[in-house]
Amino acid sequence: MDALTSRLRLRWLLFFTASIALTAAIGIIGIAVRQTATDQLQRYVHLREQRIARQIAHDLRRAAHHGGWPLMQLVARQTAHQLGTGLILHADRKVLRIAPAAGTPHTPSLVTVPLFSRQGPLGSLTLTNPPGFEPRLSPVLQAIERALLAATIFALALALGISWWMGNFASRPLERLSRASRAVARGQREVRVAVHGTSEVRQLSEDFNRMTHALAASERRQHQLVADVAHELRTPLSVLAGYLEALQDGVEVPGQDAYALLRGHTRHLVRLVNDLETLALADADELPLHWRTVELSDWLGGWLPTYQVTAQQAGLAFRTAVADDLPPLLCDPDRLEQAIRNFIDNSLKYTPNGGSVAVSIERSPGGILFRVQDTGIGIDPEHIPLLFDRLYRTDPARARDSGGAGLGLAVTKKFVELHGGSVGVTSAPGQGSTFWFKIPLSPAASS
Repeated sequence: MDALTSRLRLRWLLFFTASIALTAAIGIIGIAVRQTATDQLQRYVHLREQRIARQIAHDLRRAAHHGGWPLMQLVARQTAHQLGTGLILHADRKVLRIAPAAGTPHTPSLVTVPLFSRQGPLGSLTLTNPPGFEPRLSPVLQAIERALLAATIFALALALGISWWMGNFASRPLERLSRASRAVARGQREVRVAVHGTSEVRQLSEDFNRMTHALAASERRQHQLVADVAHELRTPLSVLAGYLEALQDGVEVPGQDAYALLRGHTRHLVRLVNDLETLALADADELPLHWRTVELSDWLGGWLPTYQVTAQQAGLAFRTAVADDLPPLLCDPDRLEQAIRNFIDNSLKYTPNGGSVAVSIERSPGGILFRVQDTGIGIDPEHIPLLFDRLYRTDPARARDSGGAGLGLAVTKKFVELHGGSVGVTSAPGQGSTFWFKIPLSPAASS
């Protein structure tokens, strides 16, 4: 069955299925109507034979009353001759048998009725070959059969037409979707299909349009990523190549400033390559996590205060608030530290001189809540839903100038999700932003 349906187009499959179903229904109805008509006609014939026999019995009773057995014989013979039927008469312990007239069609039915007189039971009357009524009914049956045949042919033609229309109606939007899908496969990401038809087809069309829109947006972001990564690589590589060439030619004298500049651009290259590698491994589910239980207060105190110097150099105030009741947390401390650093670096980068960045870690129902709040430039509402998408940047030109490739927040989200947590942000233009993520407690800490 699967092999057959796989070779049939949907239009023909629906056509054949509906045609077979409608034809079977019409045939069943036709058979039922014909059988019902035949049964009713046969019942009518039987009742008619009963009435004829009772009428003959009535005439014979009158004959017995007026002339006795001789008159009964005479009436019986005359009646049998007129009707062309056989007759068996039992009365007064006498029997009269009258054979059907020659050439009369034989019918196997027998109709027997009792004979009564005023004094009581007189005998019985049996019609051995009742007067046939079928020849007179056969034209009616034939007319019914002809009407049923004509109705069947008309209904079958109508069923085939309806089946063909249903097949076209059901398959046409799917064919449009199929053509659009092939166009998408050829690289046409902006293909859209008209949204109309049944509710299921409309829903499928809307889903397809959303899918192609998302594919087109993803492709644009991928193209932007290639351009951004090329720019991010080109700038430090150009600086490194220029300084190395100048040092080699003796134009530039080696010194602390030159080495610091070279180290800074090298670290930027390493960070960019590491982010790309991290996302690639995470997509392939090959990113290793090294789990261990850490005391959050001691762990955070080992590296978080180092941001005081960075913030002072940028003219910013940096504050931390670590709760005292934090339980031990099962995590990969290196990945978790990188996630927090990405949030802090992002806030420091987009907070102007004179602003502040505050980091808070506190216990929340079911987990530990990490928040980084700044008084920076804020984020427009339309960018917030896509902020953690990889390759996405709210302002490509400004991000490029400030050295961001749009990967840090995506890396943070991936690290948090690998810990079973959730991530989010609240922000408004000109009012700063609050980035947060929540890591669930280990079973031991929760208990």
